[in-house]
Amino acid sequence: MAQYSLKRVFQIVKIKDVWHFLLSVLIFPAAFFCKIFLRGYWLVCEEKNEARDNGYHFYKWVRENKPIQKIIYAINKKSPDYNNVKGLGKIISYGTVSHWFWYIVADKNISSQKGGKPNPSVCYFYEVVLGLRKKNRVFLQHGITINDGKWLYYNNCFFDKFICGAKPEYDYVKSQFGYKERNIAYTGFARFDKLHNIEVDKDLILVMPTWREWLASDLYNTKGMDFTETTYFKSWNEFLNSKKLDALLKKYGK
Repeated sequence: MAQYSLKRVFQIVKIKDVWHFLLSVLIFPAAFFCKIFLRGYWLVCEEKNEARDNGYHFYKWVRENKPIQKIIYAINKKSPDYNNVKGLGKIISYGTVSHWFWYIVADKNISSQKGGKPNPSVCYFYEVVLGLRKKNRVFLQHGITINDGKWLYYNNCFFDKFICGAKPEYDYVKSQFGYKERNIAYTGFARFDKLHNIEVDKDLILVMPTWREWLASDLYNTKGMDFTETTYFKSWNEFLNSKKLDALLKKYGK
């Protein structure tokens, strides 16, 4: 187990985490009582300001195809993405009293993000540290898992359902991450459905480097980092400007 100094603890635990802890303690009794009467609700979210990933596409599909399902979407209502879900159904403000209420009440907490909750730190404390883990969490993901990400292991997350977007990924997660077969599903991603029946430019090559946490995260002390001096930037820049790539593009008329 990792050892943390008092300084390190204060770097990780923020004032907002303390506030959310107090908020959750206050709301828990009422929410737990209401849970007796409010049955069958699903709570969906992505990042605080997002409605564009698997969470959004899942929510939209349910609202359009299974309208009797009681489902709620959490998002910052000041986000530009709010218009994507506005009018689809019940929307609540991310990280508010309402979010905490439905987090406790909902039968299913569904998110494309591991930390898709009112406050990830406080929820981690309840679910993992205290062992009050909720067996209702569905991890839709937002990218194919190819690395040995121990933060996604079952004993670190306790996902009731881990959604996989590819068969090799499904096999890898099942063999490596400690989930039972019933806790993993190979369904493809909800956003994949949006790719059906669209016009494709066969002469277009899309290069879309994935985000890396160590490039911009408080946990990695990256403040003031010059992105152009990172190995990540230099490697991609070298690839995109390589003579070999240029020759291949010219050879195949791209």
